[in-house]
Amino acid sequence: MNRLNIVASLFTILLSTSVLSAEAMNAIAQQAQSSQADHYLSLAERSTKSNKTPLGIQPKDAYYVAAAQFSLEDCINDTTRQCLQLIHALEKGLGVKQSEYLARKWQDNLSASEAVKQSLYQQTLTWFNSARIQRVPLPKIKLGQCHSVEWQRTLVETESVFICRRTAKQLAALSLTTAPKSLLSPREVAKQMGDSERANEFIAMAPFIENKIGRSIKAEWFVLSGLEPRFGCLITTDFEKNIAFKNPCHGDEWNSLGLPLTSNASQWQPTETQPLHIPHYSVDGEEIVLGTLPNNKTVNYQNLKPEPLSIQKKSPAVQMAIAARWQQLPLLESLLEENSYNSMKAEPKRAEILIQAIGTQYLPLIQLLLQKGFQLDEKLKHGGSANEVVKILNNPAINDLIKRHHTDR
Repeated sequence: MNRLNIVASLFTILLSTSVLSAEAMNAIAQQAQSSQADHYLSLAERSTKSNKTPLGIQPKDAYYVAAAQFSLEDCINDTTRQCLQLIHALEKGLGVKQSEYLARKWQDNLSASEAVKQSLYQQTLTWFNSARIQRVPLPKIKLGQCHSVEWQRTLVETESVFICRRTAKQLAALSLTTAPKSLLSPREVAKQMGDSERANEFIAMAPFIENKIGRSIKAEWFVLSGLEPRFGCLITTDFEKNIAFKNPCHGDEWNSLGLPLTSNASQWQPTETQPLHIPHYSVDGEEIVLGTLPNNKTVNYQNLKPEPLSIQKKSPAVQMAIAARWQQLPLLESLLEENSYNSMKAEPKRAEILIQAIGTQYLPLIQLLLQKGFQLDEKLKHGGSANEVVKILNNPAINDLIKRHHTDR
């Protein structure tokens, strides 16, 4: 049995395996007429902080996030009750200090103008995907080695971050030359990176690293994301060698500064390999603080703008992928009405729509695509990594959404 069949079988098994108890399933039936937010609030309130998923996600946290996400959609449509549910979900479920602040802002602006509410809505959406602050002691590793940590980037998503310690030889080499500025300038990064949020983070870090040798705040330590910038493959490292980092999925290579050495272009990847992403971080004594800039500020996601929606010249699948990436449900729904799922069977980029939905883990978006006939194993059929599919099915709230969708069909 090849890898695709094995993963497809795993997908089927995961779909058929409930993460909910019999009592919870009975509650689902009783609440069939209730809103999605009501349903997930109820599950969250009955859940206890135990039985973590293989990825360490607490079911209670996942259900509160789901409740908040569905509340957002109704709240922006001026449903006061759902706005109050959103506040409750934020205050109870998200254990970070920004939650109370955002909840109060929503509460104070329930009767505000539509323009203000729209701004708050977008701010809250981007906040769901923004980084969380995490302190990591500088690892006690040998010179020339890298240590991997799991950064809890959002409540439901982790990201591998490499902390590498430079050797005396590497430090000496850094003192002779500096990295090419053309690869580090904010404009170039913004143009190359496919993920605008990561580009925003990279730009925010640029003033702290572009004039320093080694692309790092502290020359001895090099901090970088363990994910390849465009597709999110987990890179491998042999830090002391000239080819310090490799992308096992597509063959790209980077030096010990995280700058490209080779580019293996194909129909599935961009023509140019991008510099490895440097997450926003600061150094505090013997600790690295992920999620904050060196000036103790956080990256401002509020002003992020969607990719230019002059999308008429793009294929329907690409138009939908852009709408999905920016969680623009009305636009995506109208595009789906004009170009059905079945009409795009020959469209090679169709899977990108699913990839964007999986990447954002925004349940209203995933629900819309399920209702329109999309299958979450679509990525497997196009030769992509199965990791995202398995990962999303290990999120209790998303697992629950998929199971209820199949039950209702």
